[in-house]
Amino acid sequence: MSFATIFLRDRTRPLHRSDNMNYKVLKYCCIIVFCFIIGCTSNGDKKRTPKAVRGVLDLSSWDFDQDGPIDLSGEYEFYWNQLIPPQDFLSASPPEKSGFIVVPGFWHTFKSDNTRPAPKGYATYRLRIFIHPSPAAKSLAIKYMDMGSALNLFLNGKALCSIGKVGKTRETSQAKYHPGVADFQPDGSSLDLIMQVSNFHHRRGGAWEKLTLGKANDLRAMRSKRINYDIFLFGSIIVMAFYHLGLFFLRRKEKAPLIFSAFCFLISLRILTTGERYLMELFPTINWQLLVKLEYLSFYLSVPVFTQFVHRLFPERFSKKFLNLVNVTSTVFSAMVILLPVHLFSHTLPAYQIFTLVILLYALYVLLIESLNKEMESIIFLGGFIIIFLAVINDILNSA
Repeated sequence: MSFATIFLRDRTRPLHRSDNMNYKVLKYCCIIVFCFIIGCTSNGDKKRTPKAVRGVLDLSSWDFDQDGPIDLSGEYEFYWNQLIPPQDFLSASPPEKSGFIVVPGFWHTFKSDNTRPAPKGYATYRLRIFIHPSPAAKSLAIKYMDMGSALNLFLNGKALCSIGKVGKTRETSQAKYHPGVADFQPDGSSLDLIMQVSNFHHRRGGAWEKLTLGKANDLRAMRSKRINYDIFLFGSIIVMAFYHLGLFFLRRKEKAPLIFSAFCFLISLRILTTGERYLMELFPTINWQLLVKLEYLSFYLSVPVFTQFVHRLFPERFSKKFLNLVNVTSTVFSAMVILLPVHLFSHTLPAYQIFTLVILLYALYVLLIESLNKEMESIIFLGGFIIIFLAVINDILNSA
C-alpha cells in the first residue's frame, strides 16, 4: 500500500491501527533506502600507491594507462611564513625549508625546534615528482580540492591554477573553495610541484585535501562521476522532500512528513556545499562566507530536525526535556553561524560534533529499548538509523 493510497482512501475517517502501521513501515523503508544511498560511496583505490618521502615522490614505475590516477600524498617540503616563487628554487642559494609536512593535513600540527605554525598565516609547499616518460604521460592533469583557504599552484615554474587570493595578511588575501582539474604537458621525467597557501579566514589552515595526478581524461571523468553521483543524490532526496511535503498538505494533522521533508531539504543542501561543491558550478561567484555558512547550517539545523522527527515517532520514550535542550542548543549554534564570520564560528564545529554524538547515542538508546519491546516499526527504523550513525561518525573523523 502506497503513501498516497493511505492518505487519499478516505480522509473523512481516522486511520485504523493497520493503516498506521503500513504508513510507518513504508516511511521507515523510505528512510532506509535514503540511508543506503548516502552510504553507498566507493573508493577508487585499487592498489597500494607510493607516497612522497622527504619531498620526493618516485612514480617512475607507475603506468598511468594501467594503474590510473595517483594521490600525491606524503611528505612535502614546507616553508612557513614564506611565499616563494618557483624561480627561487633554481637559484644557487635556494630558500631554507622549515622541515617536511604531511599532505593532506593542517599546518598547525607541524612542529619543529624553530617553527610552530599558527592556524592563520601563509606557507609554501614543494614536491618533486619523477615520472616515466611514456605516451600516457604526454597529457596529464592535477585534480585539486579545497585548500585552507587560498591556493596558488605551480608546476615546473608555470602557474596551473589560482583559487582565491593568496596573501600575507587578511587584507591582501581572499578565501575561496572551487575544486577542479588543471591540465599540463610535462616536458620531461621530472615535475616540480609548488603550492602557495594562505589562511586568515578559517580556524584551520594548510593543504588539508589531497592532490591527484593522472591522465587529463581520467581525472575529468573522475570529477564528472563524483558530480553526477552528487546530482543523483540531490535529485533523489529532493524528490523525497517534495513527496513528504505533499503528504503533509494532504493530512496536515500528521507532522512527521513535514519534519522529514525539512530534513531532506537540509541534506540536499549539504550535498551541494560539500565534496565537489557543485553549488560553485551553479553559482561560480557565490560569496565564500555564504558558502561556508550554508555548509555549516545544513549540518547544524539537520540535527534538531532529525531529533524532532524521532520524537514524533516515539513520543512516549523520547524525552520532551531532552528535545527542548536540543532545540535551544542548536538554535544558539546556528545563530552564531549566521551572525559571526567564518574564522570565529568555525571554532564551534568540534563542540557541535560532540553534541551531535550525544544526541545520536540517546536516540540509539531509545530505538534499542523500543526494539527490545518487539515494536516492528522501531526495528525497521533502527536499521536505517545505524547507517546514519556510522555515516556521521565517518564525517566527524574526516573533519577532525
